[in-house]
Amino acid sequence: MRKILGFLLIAFIVMATPLWAEGSPSPMAAAERYFNIIEKGEVDEIARLISDDEEYAPEEDPETLESLQFMVEIFHMVTHSFGQLTTSGTSAVLEAQVTTPDMVWVFSEAISEILPLAFELAMSEEEVTDVQMETMLVQAMMKYLYDPESPRIVTPVSLQLEMKDGLWHVVQTDELFSALIGNFDLAFSE
Repeated sequence: MRKILGFLLIAFIVMATPLWAEGSPSPMAAAERYFNIIEKGEVDEIARLISDDEEYAPEEDPETLESLQFMVEIFHMVTHSFGQLTTSGTSAVLEAQVTTPDMVWVFSEAISEILPLAFELAMSEEEVTDVQMETMLVQAMMKYLYDPESPRIVTPVSLQLEMKDGLWHVVQTDELFSALIGNFDLAFSE
């Protein structure tokens, strides 16, 4: 469970990290650039955004690296579309739709699969560590994440953009964060 919560923490940090360096001359270009970074899901690039350190090597922190890799698996499956853009001075709102795997479904299916096994192992003589249980959960989640029958959800988002130093930037919001991680945060909030 620590790995899953670690994933949420890493994802939150990534989403809370301003992408000021990724500004663009127009709101549409800034939004497209933002989603291109997310959808490419390059672990090293995301890790550097988190640490704000060009020399950061995520492989030196295995737990963070594992959480980043899990998050990138979701980001590779993100698609988006844009709707109406409303601009007012140095701020803009772009209506968007973000499509992702339904991570609440993925998590629920994975828990349903490993829970009976966890009870069986608890009653047996065999000793199972927390790390082994977490690994089984992550493996089950990956299985359901890539299941061809896995549902996808479309989340409408009002993408907030701001102009800073003549360039447009995406503003990180809870709404955007939740949409990008397939509303996975909802699995732990209700």
